[in-house]
Parts: sequence; C-alpha cells; structure tokens
Amino acid sequence: KLSAITHGAFLCVFVFILASVIKLIPVAALSAILIFVGLKLASPKDFLKVFKIGNEHFAVFITTAVITIYIDILVPT
Repeated sequence: KLSAITHGAFLCVFVFILASVIKLIPVAALSAILIFVGLKLASPKDFLKVFKIGNEHFAVFITTAVITIYIDILVPT
C-alpha cells in the first residue's frame, strides 16, 4: 500500500513540477509504453480465463476493451 502512495506522489511531482520535461518525450514513445502496459493488463490468457468464467463476464470484458481502444483518451473533450 505504501508503494502505491509513493508511486502516486512520484507521478504528481512529475506532472506538476516537471511538465516541461515531460513535453520533451515523443508521443510515439508514450504510445509504445501504453501498448506494452495494455498488453500486460489484458493478455490473451486473460481473455481465455474470462471466456471460461461465463458469457456475461466476457461480454463486459470485450466491451470495455473495445471502448478503451476506440475512444481516444489522449484528446481532451
């Protein structure tokens, strides 16, 4: 639990204090990190596990994954 608090504080420091440094990171590099983390969070094995649990859970899982992919979260609304 302390690691989550430390991680959150570290992110806040970067976002609020070092925003000019973050702007220097290429968007392609940030996109690659997002894809890597996304694959770790929802690996093909996870899809199979959820499918075996039940159709209702799989439908929610797939819907969430598809909406997350097709909604551009980097563009402010």
